[in-house]
Amino acid sequence: MDFEQMVVLITGAGSGIGAAGAKLFAQRGARVCLVDLDEDSLSEQVQKIKGDGGEAIAKKSDVSSEEEIAAAIQAAIDEWGQLDVVWANAGIGGINAPIDKIKLEEWEKIMRTNLSGTFLTIKHAVPHMKERGGAIIVTSSTSGNRTFTDVGSTPYSVSKGAQVTLAKVLAVELSVHGIRVNAICPGKTATSLSDSDTSRATEELKRPIEHPYGDMPLQEDNELDPEEVALAALFLATASAVTGTEIYADGGQGLVT
Repeated sequence: MDFEQMVVLITGAGSGIGAAGAKLFAQRGARVCLVDLDEDSLSEQVQKIKGDGGEAIAKKSDVSSEEEIAAAIQAAIDEWGQLDVVWANAGIGGINAPIDKIKLEEWEKIMRTNLSGTFLTIKHAVPHMKERGGAIIVTSSTSGNRTFTDVGSTPYSVSKGAQVTLAKVLAVELSVHGIRVNAICPGKTATSLSDSDTSRATEELKRPIEHPYGDMPLQEDNELDPEEVALAALFLATASAVTGTEIYADGGQGLVT
């Protein structure tokens, strides 16, 4: 996987899967634009990449703000004049509660970040990719696609299911421009995604099934390293015949839960 002279933009790149992906792309020769809300984390990741001899810039941006994500994409264009791979990776977990206890504003916040943020990232990236073609990658989840047992995480699961639909629809639309669109569906991964989650009335939630002991066949600790998931993005960035497809980077978790 050689990305020499290619330009890669990754949202949610300040930590977790996005940061791991930025490192891997840079190690393989890509010039990487890291986008995140956390300016300190962005600076830290960029310094690591540069310290390893890579080329990277950072742009603080809220992906749910059209103005901010458009400015982040323009920053990559201003720096390098092209855009080859766009990875819409930013997302939040949000509320965990029975459906009748979820507030409209909580639902809308998750949709703005996870779904509208993905839409806006792709919308503003596509005009810069139509001439050269390229790859768009969306970080979805097993939740809402392969597994539906996370009872109480309705807004999150719906946003993640919708992301895969968005990727499939756009894979057809953008194929005439040589742009491939795919989704990664991670299982449980060692990230900070759930750090800001909130819960309400969870005692009212009843799971429809019981999880078996040890629900990730490939991992004894039932948790993936972010770099393991990020490797799927490198594959999708180079797999010239793959589009409109969701890849489950879940260690087999969705097969047994």
